[in-house]
Amino acid sequence: MAPRALGRPIQAQSVRVGRRCRQLGRSSAGRLAAPHQVSPVAPVVRSGLSFRRPTMLTDLFVIFHGIGDPPAHIPAEERPYWIPEQTFRAFIRDANRAACAAGVQIVPTFDDGNRSDVDIAAPVLVDSKLPGLFFPCTGRIGRKGYLTEADLRTLNGHAFEIGSHGVDHVPWRRLDPDALYHEIAHSKVVIERILGHDITSAALPFGYYDAATLRLLRKSGYKAVYSSAPGISPADSWFRCRWCYRKDKRFDIQSIARRSRTLGFRLVSEGKHFLKSLL
Repeated sequence: MAPRALGRPIQAQSVRVGRRCRQLGRSSAGRLAAPHQVSPVAPVVRSGLSFRRPTMLTDLFVIFHGIGDPPAHIPAEERPYWIPEQTFRAFIRDANRAACAAGVQIVPTFDDGNRSDVDIAAPVLVDSKLPGLFFPCTGRIGRKGYLTEADLRTLNGHAFEIGSHGVDHVPWRRLDPDALYHEIAHSKVVIERILGHDITSAALPFGYYDAATLRLLRKSGYKAVYSSAPGISPADSWFRCRWCYRKDKRFDIQSIARRSRTLGFRLVSEGKHFLKSLL
């Protein structure tokens, strides 16, 4: 598979997913427009019936960490976020159909840079023709149980987007300026050196951030920031919500999408983000 075109990391794969929705016969999915372009809603005629459909889907980003049995070095607090391999395979197998039925574009994301990203996640995503975003911690690259520089180049070569998750997996909120620069800007430079092109996405460790974090992310040239705040996001948004898998929580695409669209949920989510952005 040819490397992705730089600067438009998810668009080509999103179009493929839109085609898959149509193949599944789900009229709610509609036709995907390119990011930053929202076409008017147009009537569609199928089997003698006329209906109207949106031309752009919202993105439902889901967070995975490790896949399979957690190795011995994984801390106790991270273990509930590891998903059994068969559960992951079943989720991805059904993801296209469930996302189309819910009227969303499903985008799996992977934090921390665990070895299972390249051993399990990437081949499953390729087989399912789903996009994927991988956010390694640069301080863990090459360590036992984590991705190597060669693994990152392999993922990049399969058209998956690689972003930054910082250096040492520490919360970015309230870090002193030097430490914050090290986590946000230095990690970006490290991954860019490995891959040979710009890195434009970052995922917030633990979902923690404040106004200083957001300012430095913008200044450092990140075009998209991925949180751990649940919700769905327009395809062109800078700050993006994600639903996180945890083994003791329900993780169903249609119920997640339904909840994310309720007025009360959106008001609470946007209110929290507004307050954190001021601090």
